[in-house]
Amino acid sequence: MKKRIVFIIALFLGLTGFNGESRIIEQNSVNFQERVALVGYAPQIVRPLKDLIAPEGSSITFVATVSLSDCLAVWYKNGEILPVGGRFQFYMKKNTAKLTIVDVFPEDAGVYVVKFQNRYGEAISTARLFVELSR
Repeated sequence: MKKRIVFIIALFLGLTGFNGESRIIEQNSVNFQERVALVGYAPQIVRPLKDLIAPEGSSITFVATVSLSDCLAVWYKNGEILPVGGRFQFYMKKNTAKLTIVDVFPEDAGVYVVKFQNRYGEAISTARLFVELSR
């Protein structure tokens, strides 16, 4: 009985925590092979981006939040990945991503997208930026 309990514990430990990998455990010349299923969750948008109206020369911040904190956030403007640095400042803290645009110009108007990704999937939020021209 004691050997059986030890075997069950060893089997459990060998098959858990190894995402998508095969594990072989041998007991009394009998091989057990099991494929461990990938277990995880794709991110889901909890707080979507909101459309913004900004006067020319001001600063704005887009904010979006997802259900998980193990995500990568990628920002796009009109379908193109935003460049890092300059007037575009990116922040990711836990499950919230922010994009700040400093000194907004009329050419900054457009559709902004944040794509959250992890190994299980992605979630996308979209918003528009409207720029009011100074007179």
